[in-house]
Amino acid sequence: MMAIPKNLMEHSICKQTIYVFLLLILSLNVNAQFYNTGQDRGSLKWKQINTEKFRLVYPQFAEKKAQNFANKLLWASQNVGKGLDSTTSKIDIIMHMESSTSNAMVVWAPKRMEVHSLNSQNSYAQEWFEQLALHEYRHVVQIDKLNEGFTKVISIVFGEMGTSVVLGAYLPLWYLEGDAVAVETALSSTGRGRQADFNMPLRAQLSEKGRYSYDKATMGSYRNFVPDHYILGYHLVTLAKKNYGDSIWENTESFIARNPYYIVPFSHSIRQHSGLRKKAFYEVSMDTLSDMWQRKTSNFISETIVENPTKRFTSYTYSQYVNDSVIFARKTGINEIGSFVLIYNDNGKQKEEKLFLPGYGSFYNISLLDSSLFWVEKRYHNRWQHLNYSVLMKYDFRTKNREQLTHKTRYYYPSYSPGAKTLVCVQQDVNGDYSLVVLSAEDGSIINEIDMPSFIRNPYFDKKGENIYFFILRNNGFELMEYTLLSNTQKSIISPSFNNLNRIIKNDSFIYFNDDISGVSNIFRKNLETNNVERITDVNFGVDAFSIWGNKLVFDDYTSLGWQASYVNLDSLQVYDNISLKHDLFKSYITKSGDNIQNETAYDSVFIVDKYSKASNLFNLHSWGPISIDVDNTNVNPGLSILSQNLLSTVELNMGYEYKLDELASKYFGNIDYKALPIVFSLRASYEDRRSDTPTDLQYKYGNSYTWNETSVGLYMYRGFRFNKNAFNYYIQPSMGMYYLSQGENNDTPTEVKDFLVDVFSMRYSIYASALRRTSYRDLQPRLGQSLKATYTHTPFGGNDLGDIFAIESNTYLPFITPHSGMKTYIGLQYINKNIYGYSNIIEMPRGLIGAYISSSDNLIVKQTIAIPLFYPDLSISSLAYIKRVKTYLFADYLYGEDIYSSIGADLRFDIHFLRTIAPVDIGFRTAFVTEKTISKQEVTFQLLLNISI
Repeated sequence: MMAIPKNLMEHSICKQTIYVFLLLILSLNVNAQFYNTGQDRGSLKWKQINTEKFRLVYPQFAEKKAQNFANKLLWASQNVGKGLDSTTSKIDIIMHMESSTSNAMVVWAPKRMEVHSLNSQNSYAQEWFEQLALHEYRHVVQIDKLNEGFTKVISIVFGEMGTSVVLGAYLPLWYLEGDAVAVETALSSTGRGRQADFNMPLRAQLSEKGRYSYDKATMGSYRNFVPDHYILGYHLVTLAKKNYGDSIWENTESFIARNPYYIVPFSHSIRQHSGLRKKAFYEVSMDTLSDMWQRKTSNFISETIVENPTKRFTSYTYSQYVNDSVIFARKTGINEIGSFVLIYNDNGKQKEEKLFLPGYGSFYNISLLDSSLFWVEKRYHNRWQHLNYSVLMKYDFRTKNREQLTHKTRYYYPSYSPGAKTLVCVQQDVNGDYSLVVLSAEDGSIINEIDMPSFIRNPYFDKKGENIYFFILRNNGFELMEYTLLSNTQKSIISPSFNNLNRIIKNDSFIYFNDDISGVSNIFRKNLETNNVERITDVNFGVDAFSIWGNKLVFDDYTSLGWQASYVNLDSLQVYDNISLKHDLFKSYITKSGDNIQNETAYDSVFIVDKYSKASNLFNLHSWGPISIDVDNTNVNPGLSILSQNLLSTVELNMGYEYKLDELASKYFGNIDYKALPIVFSLRASYEDRRSDTPTDLQYKYGNSYTWNETSVGLYMYRGFRFNKNAFNYYIQPSMGMYYLSQGENNDTPTEVKDFLVDVFSMRYSIYASALRRTSYRDLQPRLGQSLKATYTHTPFGGNDLGDIFAIESNTYLPFITPHSGMKTYIGLQYINKNIYGYSNIIEMPRGLIGAYISSSDNLIVKQTIAIPLFYPDLSISSLAYIKRVKTYLFADYLYGEDIYSSIGADLRFDIHFLRTIAPVDIGFRTAFVTEKTISKQEVTFQLLLNISI
């Protein structure tokens, strides 16, 4: 070891400390608004289970599910940390039971886990809260592992935001999610790592397109579909353990925690263990997978009936015949808003007609029979973000009528029986219990409800409406069942299996279903007369939804360009042996003790339950530090901040001291938002010194600058109403605010200025409304929509009278000529009953004006913008920058008032990831030709544009 001179070492530590401090400031400037997922219904009453490792908070009606989840969490807290050598600190966990969302997350500022109760209809063979306990608790372990060494010091100084900044700066998403997927698989009998369709997108890409660059694979692309960080990460982390030792990720996290001042500590640690830089490590891993996934050429032959006519990733799923010449499909892709389309043959060419754009939904099944189409869509509560529904939709091809059959329901995976004119759906209620519901296909009314003891999925209603087939989760996997309505009896068709069984169709004496036992998801069938089970397809990558039309077995077949529809004739089916394409990389994560949560039966404790008091849990101080964070404007200055956000996300507090670098003056502030009621209340208060340049003729007396002080208090109230229907989101928000400002003199305030200090109590009222069509991945802005806002401010009470100001603003969005481009027209009209002090402008000003303040009693402005994506280079400049998209915004603005201004120009902007960070940066420059017509002044201006998203 080479000795380091003491003075050089001290200098290095000083630089390292400064680097970390700058990293914190830059990161917090990106994400100063701490993550708030929304609120549950305000009238809910809550309970809690408090243990050494976690506090579980849940609605009082969910006692049964909470006790079950607590047992799974207890097991996870004792076993999930193995392999990272981490002892976790206590964490708060909240259960959102009224949500129809299938999701969960671990957030670290403030530190918590949030889980939603819905088990997805494409879930693997494991109880939902058991899945969450393994996967999400691994995230808790990962983050706690970072809280050692130098990062521990950072967390003491900055609270939870210190650890979260190191996490976001250095641990890539592919590691965080891939490691959690590996753990969920290794510590159970199932998990995504065992599923063929989980790795299917990466297998297809490597086979047909080859490997992408590291930057493209980890940061995405607007040009090509890229498998997500779950898929990529799982294969990278498991291969790393297999090839470079069990300690690679434990040591990597420790190295980052102790050395966050390294520019690339993650890459440095990988190189220490593998001898490869991060990019080479990725390339070797992809080459290994390509070799591992090679298989013999299949003699399976099918006919393609719906294929992607472009080179862009586009999928046609749920392809089904409407009649002998027309096929229905759901079309999605990186350049598509999910739509329902009709496809037909026109002189040998595939033609396509857009039927309509459905709303948001979990499209795990679309049932088409007898000219009727059924699916489910999500409906949001207009105020509470964690209260939403899944409703049944219907479209009649004969009448062209689309209607919503149910309201405030939680239905999933509809299957239609034309013989009985009824449907069957899976229902999961707010307690987390499951049932099959039989509904009228005419009006959605309930005909029958059949309670089930555990999770069920993928029901199929036979054509006569006599039997329902479905998968039910048992202790040893999914079992395919037949339920007979007339006798109210059920029997097993396929024994339980941890394989990925899904999709069911009965035709004659056969039951058809999907299974991935072969290493690729294929269609199997069971002969109900002989009980023989045989594989009847042998596709390259995977099969999903399928249907039968006459003598055709129609199925969705995956390719690297998306799903396409193919078929084989039923009378020419062949039987195929199971292949041995294994997906067992998770074995590198299996612990020596062989822990498996699905084999454990001892964890059936009954936990002590307490009432969760909303009043005593209003505040949760989670972050602090020697910086001032303005969560409204995402500004960071020297100072001191204390931040609080409670577990229900109903109270947010930010208070502290700030030294304003722009004015070299002090500010004390306190902000609080209360969101537990339908109306949101926001209180803003501050006391600050203000500084200004002294007029030249007074500098001899007062110096170059002088100060005064300002006390301000603002109370704002608003109520948002959110709706969604079809492809549009609708939003209405009325608001009202009261604002008090008092300016006072300091010792150095000029006597000549004192008469201009104000004491103002103003009121502001506004209403905002919008109707915006959702966008595709490539769209730069909504291609269709409208928003309107009206604002009125006056000073009706004591103090200085500033007069009135009234403004109306409108944004109109329309499509432009090229794909994913759009036109935006902004119109602003402002009237000011102007007094001596005046108001700041509400409406926007022309672009290109730099340092100009425009004020008049009446202003009308029209701003026209054309947004155009130019190209998608997917260009890496070493490790410094990865350019994903280049775009331009052409604009022309015209302002009419006492002064008349106009400007024309263009923005050239780039979507870039710098230094391989996950946060994309929108950076560019503006060139504008500005004219002030009243004085015939013209100039060309240039501006740097910068926006960071996270």
